[in-house]
Amino acid sequence: QHVELLHSTQTSLMSMVKPSTCSGPPTQPASMNPVGQTARTEMLQVMNSIIVSAISCGLCHTFSGHTMALVNDNPDFWHRWSHGNEADPLVNEHAQARAVLKDVVLDLVKKLDQNSLLDDSLVVVPQEHSKRKHEAWNTNMVIFGSGGGVLKTGQYIDYRMMNGTVQDDIERTRFGYPVSQALANILTAAGVPPSEFVPLNRKTEANIT
Repeated sequence: QHVELLHSTQTSLMSMVKPSTCSGPPTQPASMNPVGQTARTEMLQVMNSIIVSAISCGLCHTFSGHTMALVNDNPDFWHRWSHGNEADPLVNEHAQARAVLKDVVLDLVKKLDQNSLLDDSLVVVPQEHSKRKHEAWNTNMVIFGSGGGVLKTGQYIDYRMMNGTVQDDIERTRFGYPVSQALANILTAAGVPPSEFVPLNRKTEANIT
């Protein structure tokens, strides 16, 4: 099964990058961001295959990555959307989030599941912005896998402070538990002892309403 996965991954890589004979080092490309959403999606899906191959062979167990502006040829547009500097920034951010989940994250989850790895994995997809530009609170996080049965799947959990007197999700976005608590749960599920991350905590404002 592992050999078949590696062969499939190699075939995908060879279909994207054609080998060539040259007399010197290759020229550095002007941009590492392929042109077109389809090309960028295919590149990321091949990277998913490489990730699953490495996990299957026991070569590595922790990966991190980002997609930049998947739905736009300018890789920095995700940052400009967050500031509201483009037309319909929220529409673009929502399109980005849907494309990343549907075409990239679910592709990784499916490949992990096909190789009997998903139940022992944690695929964490955080979001850095809320529903308004440049709001880094009340953000969402999607998690796939149970980390070997440590986490209960199929749950929707809302940690917003619903009894606040200022934040009402109309004029101001509500606060909730800090994302660091979710990260602490993830580290605990991965077997990291609290003594390694609890000392890194810092106090937050107590009077948040």
